[in-house]
Amino acid sequence: TSHAKAAGLWQFIPSTGRVFNLSQNWWMDERRDVIESTRAALEYLEKIYELQGNDWFLALASYNWGEGAVGRAVRRNKAAGKPTDYLSLKMPKETAHYVPQLIALRNILRDPQAYNLSLPFVENKPYFAVIDKNQSIDLKLAAELAELSLDEFQALNPHLRRPVITVSRTNRVVLPVENIEAFHRNLETHLAKKRPLVTWKPYTLKKGETLASLAKSTGVSAETLAKANSLSSTTVRLMPGTILLAPASVQAHEGPAIETALARFPGARTVEVVTVPAKTYRVRKNDS
Repeated sequence: TSHAKAAGLWQFIPSTGRVFNLSQNWWMDERRDVIESTRAALEYLEKIYELQGNDWFLALASYNWGEGAVGRAVRRNKAAGKPTDYLSLKMPKETAHYVPQLIALRNILRDPQAYNLSLPFVENKPYFAVIDKNQSIDLKLAAELAELSLDEFQALNPHLRRPVITVSRTNRVVLPVENIEAFHRNLETHLAKKRPLVTWKPYTLKKGETLASLAKSTGVSAETLAKANSLSSTTVRLMPGTILLAPASVQAHEGPAIETALARFPGARTVEVVTVPAKTYRVRKNDS
């Protein structure tokens, strides 16, 4: 995430991401989805290419600086009788270097030997594939079934923000091609043993319960529970009525009920005790 709140491989800011149908909610941020963000980036590049008179230099400058800023710079130069090409515009240093850096990268990749560089060989074949799923599943379990570490799984699915992947919000996960067969085989074995796919579900805090006590009773750390719900680990003064995502002992046959509960759950809703320091105000003339 950049200082301007741009996120993911293609660095979409929230507003531009929404324009190109990248979902951003409590459950996921598709600006980090490798496939969806690439689809959006290609659409955006086509749009600004046409907007800037089919000029790729201005289109790329627009991608970095914003099409509105580039448009204003072009109009200023026109009004002053100056050329309106990329090199003639007054722009921030970052944008002025942006296109030359891309050209340099293109030249290096095209002929690395010319620059005394040796690049690693990458086979021209798909590394990952998308698999469709028809049930929700714990993130950790999905990684285990695919025989991946949690870090490897999250690197391919960085848009997923919670410890459970809900089918009501996304029906696919991304896995390395070579792990697809193992995932399906292990999933079939898991279901044959009537084991649940989901152990995280919405939970409402009761009187006397805290984040720490809930963590202890569910067998996870308070930090894990807080992270799962985007809470500060110092949030300890939660009140009854707070609804969190928490692990629970469930059976496979409870699946439909959990699916419904997850589909209806927009995100954590906290009720906290907040202490506000007292303020003293001296009444002045004409106050009412």
